[in-house]
Amino acid sequence: MNIQKRLKLNAAILLAAGTVGVASANPAHAVDCLTITTIGSLGIGNSCTTAGGWNFTLTNFGGFNPADNLSFTGGSTASSSLTYGILQQAGSWTSSGNPYTFNYTVSAPTPRLLSSYSSSLTSSVSQVTGGDAGNWGVSGTPGAANAVFSTPNSTNGSKAYSTNLASDTFTATLLVTSGEIQSVTSTINSKAPGTTAPGPLPLLGAGAAFGFSRRLRNRVKLAA
Repeated sequence: MNIQKRLKLNAAILLAAGTVGVASANPAHAVDCLTITTIGSLGIGNSCTTAGGWNFTLTNFGGFNPADNLSFTGGSTASSSLTYGILQQAGSWTSSGNPYTFNYTVSAPTPRLLSSYSSSLTSSVSQVTGGDAGNWGVSGTPGAANAVFSTPNSTNGSKAYSTNLASDTFTATLLVTSGEIQSVTSTINSKAPGTTAPGPLPLLGAGAAFGFSRRLRNRVKLAA
């Protein structure tokens, strides 16, 4: 083999090795949370991230349908809170399907720490006696933040961390006691290390947080 051919062969080998090195040094990024549309589009064991560095991993769910809408808002900056909401899209969330479970892990953007979380749920008014009623309990390390809905009143639940964590695993359970519940939501806040006061707890129901209210109003009109 002459010198020119050897040089070309060596150059090809180095180029191939460099390509492999670049590929291994740049692993695929997790899915952007804002592109998630349904529970099934995220999937059990999969994660999504936000522009601000939040990470959300779905560990398990039961009762909810994979076609139910899953939406994320916030998280555009490290200091902004992250909110997710689930909207009934397939079938109805009624007492016959109890319990509805949604388990997940959330990591705060480095170097921030989780400071507090809240939960809420909504529904349009059904025709059953007593209207719609249910409980959406979101439980992390500090305990449960229980949201209670009973037509026409809704109470948001919230919980603050006494010892702040970089990440936490949550168990969320929906129990429908009357009629049907159509949407649930939970927000988690973070703070910078060393600060003492928890971040503000936004008192936003699922309808306000995700634009669900318009869809719920339409359902009320159709049912009237």
